[in-house]
Amino acid sequence: MTGPSIVLVGDCIATGESLLWPEISGDKEFVGNAIESLKDKTLEKKLAAWYVRQNKEKIDFANIIHHSYKTKIKKEKEMSWVSHIPECLNFAVSGETFQGMHKKIKKQIAEVGKPSMVLITCFSPSHRCVVINHNNQRHVVKRDMYLLEHDQHLWPTEVYKLFTNRVKHQELLGEQFQKRKTKKSFKLLIKLLDQHRIPHKFLLFRKYNKYLSDQYVDLTDLPETYINNDGHENLSRKLEAQPQIARRVMDAVGLK
Repeated sequence: MTGPSIVLVGDCIATGESLLWPEISGDKEFVGNAIESLKDKTLEKKLAAWYVRQNKEKIDFANIIHHSYKTKIKKEKEMSWVSHIPECLNFAVSGETFQGMHKKIKKQIAEVGKPSMVLITCFSPSHRCVVINHNNQRHVVKRDMYLLEHDQHLWPTEVYKLFTNRVKHQELLGEQFQKRKTKKSFKLLIKLLDQHRIPHKFLLFRKYNKYLSDQYVDLTDLPETYINNDGHENLSRKLEAQPQIARRVMDAVGLK
């Protein structure tokens, strides 16, 4: 079996998150924070209206918010810097962790075959992941801490409740516990790739994550071009930066 040339695993830094908010909101100068935007009910109504305009098929109004976000996420991913890299399969999702990446790569190898290269992004320090075993099923549940109490539609209610309880307990153990856990998961991901002799590059976008490894492609200057001191993104500048990020990544890993 032969998989795609390149597989990318990562979090929202590689999904084009929020790139459509200027269009959806009607504000071309939209500046925002992804977490705050998800909690803004006024924006959510504008998102639903945007989805109705976009959708030419029969609309499921009972689940319109869910479908609206799903459509937004898909379209933003198509606008991300990863889309500028030829033959690159983008597995990045918001809230991702190294445990989630490990699961995706393992499944890709088993079902499709080994990629010629794997690109790994770092992720926000607020992301959490816990493996929940429930009713003889193994669930790798992950989410951003700031959205822990926010509605979700991916996991069964009981599974997600077990996840939130576990996360809250682990938070009491402090930052160093989280760092050790994250670094252990990172090493397990690298070990999997090395066992299968798959070339890989660790793409560092956040200075906080330098503790994970001294082997990385330093891209920490790029988010600084569109994120202000309050952590808010200028989304027009972010969109303009996507091709530049792709070029930097391609140069760093030896792609033309």
